[in-house]
Amino acid sequence: MQLWKLAGDQSHAYTRFFTGNLETLGARPAAAGVDVHAAVVAFHREHYSANRMKLVLMGRDSLDALQAMAERTFADVPNKGARAIGQPVEPLWLLHALA
Repeated sequence: MQLWKLAGDQSHAYTRFFTGNLETLGARPAAAGVDVHAAVVAFHREHYSANRMKLVLMGRDSLDALQAMAERTFADVPNKGARAIGQPVEPLWLLHALA
């Protein structure tokens, strides 16, 4: 994952996502007065919106069956009308997967 981030376009948001541990997600933020859980909840509340999401669904079922499954599964995702966030390029791993 780190190699993909290093090799990818550094202006893309994907390169800024990291993994963490108890030190980086617990001790350090707590020492700086940051409540990581509250920050994640606030981020989710602001940015988790159906109008920002895309879905790709593949399967052997008919198109009607797949559509019905998608509607059942994702109908409750709220559309908060959140402002779109544009990305200049796709992540490197996605380009390789599509090639």
